[in-house]
This record gives sequence, structure tokens and C-alpha cells, in this order.
Amino acid sequence: MIVRSQRTILGRRGCVALLIFVGLAGSTVRAAERELPIDARAEARLLEIAGSGFELNRTDHFVIAYNTDADTLHDFITRVEATYRGALRLLKADEIDTHEPRHRLEIVFFETPEQFRQFAERLHLDVTGAAGFYHPASNRAFFYNARNAPRVAAATAQIENLRRHAEQQSSGGSRAQTYKQVRRLEIQRDRLIETINLFVVQHEVAHQVFFNTGLHVRGADTPPWVAEGLAMLMETPPSNRGAGFGAVNQYRLLSLRNALAGAGRWKDATAEQFPAACANGSLVPLRQLIGDKSLFKTSGPHVEQRYAQAWSFLFYLQKYRREDLGVYLTVLARRPSDRGYTPQQEVMLFEKTFGPIDDQFRDRWLNCVLKLRVHPPR
Repeated sequence: MIVRSQRTILGRRGCVALLIFVGLAGSTVRAAERELPIDARAEARLLEIAGSGFELNRTDHFVIAYNTDADTLHDFITRVEATYRGALRLLKADEIDTHEPRHRLEIVFFETPEQFRQFAERLHLDVTGAAGFYHPASNRAFFYNARNAPRVAAATAQIENLRRHAEQQSSGGSRAQTYKQVRRLEIQRDRLIETINLFVVQHEVAHQVFFNTGLHVRGADTPPWVAEGLAMLMETPPSNRGAGFGAVNQYRLLSLRNALAGAGRWKDATAEQFPAACANGSLVPLRQLIGDKSLFKTSGPHVEQRYAQAWSFLFYLQKYRREDLGVYLTVLARRPSDRGYTPQQEVMLFEKTFGPIDDQFRDRWLNCVLKLRVHPPR
């Protein structure tokens, strides 16, 4: 979810670290041996914006105002740094004319969703149902601890109740069965936490990185399918090499297959079903995907499927038309930021780079994506 204005329009450190103390109350920050410039005034402002009870942590590429515990912060830092590395690897692989961010990117990391919501209200933002967002106007990203998300908190309460019940059971067999149920619920809860981290934290941090490398220009008319599609490439589990790059986003792939299959089985989805999926509104013609800037608003019954479509289209272009994609993204980045572009102009620019958007083009995209192996969640 990129928040562009007062309205919401979506949804290890590798180097040895040094402890550095700066003149900010209650803030211990870290910096790597190869440092980005330190902007003490900006950091003081970030703490002021976050409010009382927050401390500051400076990583290789981020400065984070937080009020969570140290373990939660450590896990969060590992994830955002992996996303940063993955995003930069993607740009390098596609030979896109960009640059590394010239300063540390700013994040506010709240412990609770209520703190997150109250802060968003100060910005006159509606974050109902959101666990994080990137705000281009301030160039900051905002998140809360996924372990405190309402559904996660409810699952944790259920787990604790079952544990107490198990302790009171006199029968060893009954107690063992209850603990098995506890374990199943713990696995489900941990998967939910990971889902939030993948599709919120990594997605929004990817937006933030891309808007600070010159790939996207803040305030410019970036096609939403491009911005969202690129961010979705980063929605896969992080590794030492970074997050997202080259991996198949299983959630988006399954969502696309379900949209194509309609009432049928996702396993039976084919490219021939695309017109029917467009007719029922699940998917949209490619010209509309490229030109219509309203497709990714938070409201609407089919927004999830359209996100999946944007991911699959970007994945295809990145995998099979990489050189052309690099040219196209570079042209977008160099467009004047003080003007808008019509749907017809967006389609013309795309076709100038990739060729006609005809049935053959559509079928090449779909057939390539549908060959990807699916690992549905258990």
C-alpha cells in the first residue's frame, strides 16, 4: 500500500557493527563500518515524530524509531535489510539506470496496532485493515509488530487458553491431544505472522527502496501496476542473498490460477480461460492493466486477483523480457514528474518497448506463468 496523499489509495548486517551514541535522549544507534552519512537533525526529527517512549536504531541502510523489545527489533531489521539487498540485486540484474539510496531510509516501528492507527490518524490517513504503509510525501514507512495483529493476538489467546486447559486435564491421553491441537494452532499463527511480514513489511519496504533509487520518482505518475508488481517480486522469504529476487511468489501465483479457473480447480487453469476471467471482473485485459490507474485501490471485490495479475506480468517480463524491461523502467524513471499520462499514452509507451499487446503476447505471458510449479499452502 503506497499512501500518496491524505487518502489511502491502495493496501545482518553483513559488516561488523559499531555502537555509536548520539545526542538524542534514549537512543542507541548502530552503524556499519562503511557508513552512509549520518543526519542527526533528521534522526532527531524522526524521534520527535514517533513520540515518547521510542528509541532509535541505525542499521546499514535504515534508521528505525521503535518501541518494541530488542528481539522483535532484531528480526525486523534482518527482514528489512534482506529486502533492501533483494531490491538492489533486482535493479542490478536488469541493468536499470538507478543508484543506491544516498541516505538511510526512515521507518517508524510501533509495538501495537492501536499506536499505529492513532499515528495514522494524525496524518489523516485511513489504515483500516493495514499493518503498514509507505508514505512518499514524508518518504517514511510505518509498521507495527505483526505478533500484535488482531488475528494473531486472537490465535495467541486461544493457544494460551488451550495450554491452561491441558494443565488441568487429569488424563495423560487427553492432555497429549490438547497439546497437539496447541501445536497445530501455533503453526497456523506463525504462518500468519510470516504472511504479514512478507506481504506488508517486505512489500512496503520494497516500495521505499525503489522510490529512493531513482527507479520511481516521488510525486511522479508511476503506473500502479509497475510499482505494485515490482514490490510483489519482493514478497518471498528472505535469505542471506536478499529477499524476493528470482523466486516465485506462490501466493500470487495461486491467486492468479484461481482467478483463471473460476469455479473450476486451480490445477486446471489455462490461458484460454482469460477472456472469461475478464468478463466476470476477476482479471482485466492487459491494456487496462497497463493504463488504468484505479485498479489497485483498496476497495473492490477483485483487487487481490488484480494484484496477482500485476505480479505475474512483471514476473514474466523480468524473466523473459529482461532487457526490454530495463529500457522501459528507465524511460518511466526519466519522465517529467510534473505531468500526468493518459491510459492511451501508457499503452503506447509500453507497446513502443515490448511490441503490440495482442492475443499472442497475452498467451505467451499466461502460458509461461502457468508452467510455474505451484506449492499451495498446507
